[in-house]
Amino acid sequence: MAGRQEAVMRAFWVVLFVWAAAAEAAEPLSLAEAVRLALAHAPEMRAKALDREAAIKQARVALASVLPIVRARLSAMRTDQRYRFDVPRPFLTPRVKATQTAAELEIVQPLVRLDRWAVKREGEIGKTLAELAFTWAREQLISEVVARWGKARAAEEALRAAEKRLKAAQTAARAAEVRYQTGAGTKPELLLARARQKEAEAAAFAAREQWRLARARLESLIGRKVEALGAADLPIRLPEGWVERARTDALSARIAHQKEALAEASVQEALGQALPGLD
Repeated sequence: MAGRQEAVMRAFWVVLFVWAAAAEAAEPLSLAEAVRLALAHAPEMRAKALDREAAIKQARVALASVLPIVRARLSAMRTDQRYRFDVPRPFLTPRVKATQTAAELEIVQPLVRLDRWAVKREGEIGKTLAELAFTWAREQLISEVVARWGKARAAEEALRAAEKRLKAAQTAARAAEVRYQTGAGTKPELLLARARQKEAEAAAFAAREQWRLARARLESLIGRKVEALGAADLPIRLPEGWVERARTDALSARIAHQKEALAEASVQEALGQALPGLD
């Protein structure tokens, strides 16, 4: 009896999950929701996020190379000495116990260690590069989602228009059939209406295939089924002076500058390893 109840509950949860997934897929997919799903689904974004975390930790390790080094030493020595006197001396203790302890604290701060400061700089640049790479991948993914969503939206609208033309052609063909049977129409008119209906059917089939292809390309990015598209509710605002800002603050330019700085830091590290240091 208990096993049967467990099977019923399991089937209930499966049906509920399938129903929820179907309801989610049937809801029109807006552009903002598509971007959100793609950012959460894309394996590349998860990989870039892990790379960024690794770069942050590596920067912390590189910072440790220029921080003060603290060395602590603690020693203890216990002595137990016994004395013998040729002449008894009651006021002197023939046994002496002593414990000696010593503590030492040393702090070393690297001063002239060019290689260590270069390693610190490399860690900072690596962190910045990882953050820029994450932002670059995010913007590239958003751009791809917007492009695929736009193509899917255009294909959806084209399919609706093709289906409307097909319905109109079917209505015209039926009307031509009625006119021909009642003697009000001619055979060429009937054949022309049927030909236009076939053309509309072919156009609707092609539009339906284009919609399926565009929808599949969008689904591969967001990781869920799409039945219909909603509003294009992703705000796009261009700030003032965006052309100049694009030239100076573009991710590609910033990444190139950071790579150049990383190369300079590598040269300084190599030079620092060849020069004498001072702690």
